[in-house]
Amino acid sequence: MLKVKKILSMVLAIVMATSVGASAFASESSEDVYQVNGIQVSAEQLDNLSEGVLSITPSSERINSNGSFTFNFGSSLTSSRFKVNSTSTTISINASIQNPVGSDVTSSYPNHQYQIILYKDGVFDTKVDQDFFYADGCTYTFTAIGLDTNATYYFKIINNDYLPAGTTLVGYGSVSSYVHI
Repeated sequence: MLKVKKILSMVLAIVMATSVGASAFASESSEDVYQVNGIQVSAEQLDNLSEGVLSITPSSERINSNGSFTFNFGSSLTSSRFKVNSTSTTISINASIQNPVGSDVTSSYPNHQYQIILYKDGVFDTKVDQDFFYADGCTYTFTAIGLDTNATYYFKIINNDYLPAGTTLVGYGSVSSYVHI
């Protein structure tokens, strides 16, 4: 019986040591983590990203509480999830092209296209609607109808045309009928 108690004590000690290590690990990794294009990055790494970052200051949301957003990316980005308070929404968007040092080089890329796709969030994300626009500094609108006010949505902006490394699509926009979640 004494051996059984010793073995039980050892097993209990091992379990406790393992759980203490796990909780120490969890507390070390509790810094703010953000989702950028499907990749988790820390707040420290976020400052160094040049791909797919929407302006998030002062909030960590990609779309602020009134439905406005800014962006700066090379290939694509995904918005945060949101709901709508109407059966339609209009996304207004304005984009231009910036070189790696931040100068506007839109005129060097005439007819440069990007795409916006609205999705209904779910097990199988459903494409609701899409449209193509030019990165020419003009504001374009994209309206989707037949939406469900109980559903959750998000959109992707995709740079369809070639840009050299470090050159990005930059701009701003807003979502009408936006409900922050």
